[in-house]
Amino acid sequence: MKNVLVKSALSLLLSSSILIGGSIGVLADEQTPDGSEAIEVEGDTVSEDALYGSTDKKVALNSTNFPDATFRDILRDTDYDTNGDGYLSETEIDGIKRLYLSYKDISSLKGIEYLTNLCELYISGNNISSVDLSANPGLKRAYETGETTVFGSYTKYECYNEAWAHPLRTLTVDNTTKVTFSSGLGWKQNSSGWWFKNADGSYPNDCLKYLGGFLFCFDKNGYIVTNTWKEIDGTWYYFDKEGEAFFDWHNINGKWYFFGINHDLWTGNYIVIHNWEILKGIQTTTVYYVNDDGVMQTGWQLINGEWRYFNNSGEMQTGWVNVSGKWYYFEEDQSEAKNPRVATMITGWKEINGTWYYFKSSGAMAANEFWNGYWLNADGSWTYKHVASWKQNSKGWWYGDDTGWYAKNETLTINGKSYNFNSSGYCTNP
Repeated sequence: MKNVLVKSALSLLLSSSILIGGSIGVLADEQTPDGSEAIEVEGDTVSEDALYGSTDKKVALNSTNFPDATFRDILRDTDYDTNGDGYLSETEIDGIKRLYLSYKDISSLKGIEYLTNLCELYISGNNISSVDLSANPGLKRAYETGETTVFGSYTKYECYNEAWAHPLRTLTVDNTTKVTFSSGLGWKQNSSGWWFKNADGSYPNDCLKYLGGFLFCFDKNGYIVTNTWKEIDGTWYYFDKEGEAFFDWHNINGKWYFFGINHDLWTGNYIVIHNWEILKGIQTTTVYYVNDDGVMQTGWQLINGEWRYFNNSGEMQTGWVNVSGKWYYFEEDQSEAKNPRVATMITGWKEINGTWYYFKSSGAMAANEFWNGYWLNADGSWTYKHVASWKQNSKGWWYGDDTGWYAKNETLTINGKSYNFNSSGYCTNP
C-alpha cells in the first residue's frame, strides 16, 4: 500500500553491557520475584550493572579478543572505532553493520562474536578454515534462509529485504571455509521466551538493542517483548510476533500507523513519500497525515486552520476532487520554504488554467447559479460577462442584467439561496 519514508537515521540505543569473560546459564527452576523464569548469570566477572543495561563497558581491541592482527587492525580504523580509543563501545558495535574483509590474508575471525549487529560480511579469498557465527543473527539469517549463489571458489548467501530500511543480509565465504553455529551464543529460548547470549556470557535486559539489523526490546528479565506497544523514554514502538520493531506503514487493529527509520511512531505530522520511476525520469510525491495518536487520517481534516482532504488510502488530494458529488479544488503550496508542499482547499474566486471559478465558503464549486451577479455554467466556469443584480420597483423585487434579460418563470440560486420568479419576473420569496 505504501512505501517507506526517506528519513535520516539516528541511532537510538539503550544497550546492555559487554564484558570480557564470564559465562551464562539458564536455570528452568529459578524464578524472579514476579514469578517469571529467571536467566541466571554465573561467575564473578559479571557485575550487577551488567544486568540492567549499563553502557560503560567496552570490548578491547587486543590480541585476546581479536587474535588475528589484520582483523584487529581493520577494526581499529575510525570507521569502526570511531573515537580511536582502542575499544569498541556498544554504540560502535551497533554501528558495525558490514565488513569487507575479502583478500586480506586473515586466518582467524575470532572476536566476530562481539559484532552482534553485523548484516554483511565478505571474507572470501582468505585463509580462514572455519568461522562460528552463532552470535551474529543477521549473518545466520543470510546463511540459513538466503539465496545461495556459487561463484567458483566462493559462495554468496544473500537474504533479500522486504524494504530498503532493513539492511541487506549477506555472507560471502570461501567454499573451503566451514561455517558453524556451535558456540552456544546468540538467540536462546526457554519456557519464558527468547533471550540473547552475548560473547561474554551476559545478556541484554531492560533495554533496546539492535541485533542483525533489527531492533528488539528486552524486558527486565532479559526476554524480548512481542506483539505489543512499548513506550520508552516518551517514544512509542511496536514489536511484532518475532520481537522485531516495526518500521514503515503497519495496520494494527484496523488502523494504519507509520514508524520511522528509527522504528519510532510518528505522531501529529505529515508523512512524505517520494517515489521515483527511474526509467521514465519521473518523481512523484505523496503526502499522508497522522494524528496525535499516530493514526493515519482520511477524509476531511482541519490542520492548522486549513482544510485538506485525504482519500481512503490516506493520500492527500491536490487539484480537482469530487467529494459526495461536489467539486472542490485543492491548491498545492509551491513555496520552496514550504515543506511538505501541502494542498489547501480553495474558497472564493480562483482562476484555473485560464478559466475563472467560484468556490463557496464550504469549498464546494458553484455551478448553474449566480454568485456576486456572475453566472456560473454547469461545469462551474464563468464565461457570461454581463453582471446581474437585484432591482426593485413598486411591484416588487426582480433580478436582471444590463442586456435586458431578467429572470421569470424559474427558480435561480443566487449567492447560495434559491429564489422563485413568477411569469412577470418578480421574486415570490425575496
